[in-house]
Amino acid sequence: MEAMINHGAPVILHVILEQRIQHYVVCYGFRDGMFTVGDPAKGITHLTVDELKSIWESKTCLTLSPNKDFVKSTTTVKIKKAWLRDLIKDDLRLLTISAVIGVVIAVLGMSMAIFSKKLIDDILPSNELE
Repeated sequence: MEAMINHGAPVILHVILEQRIQHYVVCYGFRDGMFTVGDPAKGITHLTVDELKSIWESKTCLTLSPNKDFVKSTTTVKIKKAWLRDLIKDDLRLLTISAVIGVVIAVLGMSMAIFSKKLIDDILPSNELE
């Protein structure tokens, strides 16, 4: 348990819940006498040393550390945005025209529905055809 307290990086723990259910949680670290644990079923919880000992029976954990091929998510997002911008750039005029035509067709469709409602609900029942 001392190694877990001093590790400092997140680890994935194999735990046994209710003496029979095998489960995995992420232990983010130890602070103020409590372990911060991310459980996919319960969310972020805080466990004491004794509580963690009681569910971490197998003492099996997986530690991960980034290597030279690790790419941070912010870098990945920037790359994806640049790719999408480059992809759209050539067809921006066509996409704009398509969006405007789509809005015009939607407005015409709504006006037809409103006209039909007025015709059926108001004009035809009152016999005012002029």
